[in-house]
Amino acid sequence: MEEAKILDYLKIRFDRIEGRLDAVVREQGENRVRITRLDEGFAGVKGEIASLHGDFVSLSVRLDRVNDRLDRIENRLDLAEAPRPNF
Repeated sequence: MEEAKILDYLKIRFDRIEGRLDAVVREQGENRVRITRLDEGFAGVKGEIASLHGDFVSLSVRLDRVNDRLDRIENRLDLAEAPRPNF
């Protein structure tokens, strides 16, 4: 009789543990999906940053060219300022 009570108690405890384990496994699967989505989103953000960096480099090159042209125009028109001494 005592043995049957112990077995019933252990079965109840085992069923509760098994239920909790199932919940943990289910949550782990959901977390994998979330992490995959985050990874995909992060990869997209990295791509956008790379694209913006390329745009920035392109604009920087264009600005350097405009600056060079402006310097040449100023020199032709004798509008260039005398270089300032560095102290």
